[in-house]
Amino acid sequence: MKTIELEFFVREAFGGVNRYGDPANLASELVFSKAMAGGELQNAKAVLSYSIAIYNSQIGEKCSGNLREEDHEFRRQALERVFSAETYDDMIAVIDEYKEFKDKHLK
Repeated sequence: MKTIELEFFVREAFGGVNRYGDPANLASELVFSKAMAGGELQNAKAVLSYSIAIYNSQIGEKCSGNLREEDHEFRRQALERVFSAETYDDMIAVIDEYKEFKDKHLK
């Protein structure tokens, strides 16, 4: 996944804001480029975790009683996996899986 795709994942979570348009000014591919370069994972983890939390809330509202227990567990684990990611690639693996889940439930 390219860093620009991560930026759009975040920007979409925050309602389609412009680059740096989220409250913490982290909706930028620069945040993910720094993480990919081997450092500064904390900002990428923070903004990706919050984006997942936003999407989880939207999915919960839209799908309310139609989510299976496995779906609830997947949402919870995705958040935990981003928090515990030790590398950029760990985060990408989570977001790749989560994006598919999100698209299935929010499109």
